[in-house]
Amino acid sequence: MDPYSPIVLSFTIFIPFLFMLLVDFLLVFLFVCLCIFSIVLLPLNVPVTIVIL
Repeated sequence: MDPYSPIVLSFTIFIPFLFMLLVDFLLVFLFVCLCIFSIVLLPLNVPVTIVIL
């Protein structure tokens, strides 16, 4: 068990960090998509945006 201890420790540190990075990337991606979506639908009427959303 002793030789595997550093590997397990690195995984317990690495996996939450990777998850946090993935969540951060998804939030940024959603924000960018929302910005593009709002810019594209800005010339359209408000009821159209409400129907699409």
